[in-house]
Amino acid sequence: RKILTAIFAGLAALFIDGTVGSRVMAAPPALEVPVACEVGSDCFIQFYVDRDPSPEVADYRCGALSYDGHKGTDFRLVDLPAMNRGTVVLAAAAGTVRAIRDGEPDISADESTRALDGREAGNAVVISHDSGWETQYSHLMKGSVTVRTGQQVRTGQALGLIGLSGNSTFPHLHFTVRHDGKVVDPFAGDPSPDCAATGERLWTAAAAKQFAYMPGAVLLAGFAAQIPERHDVRRGAHRAREFSTLVPLLVFWVDMFGLAEGDIERLRI
Repeated sequence: RKILTAIFAGLAALFIDGTVGSRVMAAPPALEVPVACEVGSDCFIQFYVDRDPSPEVADYRCGALSYDGHKGTDFRLVDLPAMNRGTVVLAAAAGTVRAIRDGEPDISADESTRALDGREAGNAVVISHDSGWETQYSHLMKGSVTVRTGQQVRTGQALGLIGLSGNSTFPHLHFTVRHDGKVVDPFAGDPSPDCAATGERLWTAAAAKQFAYMPGAVLLAGFAAQIPERHDVRRGAHRAREFSTLVPLLVFWVDMFGLAEGDIERLRI
């Protein structure tokens, strides 16, 4: 499930990873919501920045919604039909487009043998802001990028659509904030690796209200006349509401995130 992030370094080389920052920073831009969907309903934050420098994992709430070395915030859609309906990715703050990439296919990384060769972020946009700050928008849908390098963009301007390009296994926007090349967690602000840091969030007050922390959520649920495969469910299969009395079995399936080893879930139909 690991999603690698990176930035364009030049015309030839493409994306290179940043690391969590550790020094005093210039004032950051005030960030608005970078997706045109209802967070917690139409889309969900599945992973946050990993603030634990060890092989262990900790999000900004010291929870487990991350994975080792994750450098961004993942705003995910529930399935491919939702992706194909089109969810717009928005500039979180005004700035100048520093780099773009488009043309990468929307294929789940665990279903493809195609070498990424530095294109792990897939179709992406990098925006430069004042004082060394920049934001990156990764895994956009092929052919959806609407801006060009050097273009001035305003807060809330459309950049593209959420997709499945690059090293991604579910449709989502991987949103990264950096200052002087160092990753900064927009939910904590404090550049230290401590998950209990008390820095100011980089989000505006209006944006922060949309980001209630959800340690887990049910994305999809339904019935099937066979044991469903995860990829089929996420393509939109197994959504029937009526079944013949002759089916050999009836399976209730659930696709959710936030589960940990030893968890017990009780679902009422």
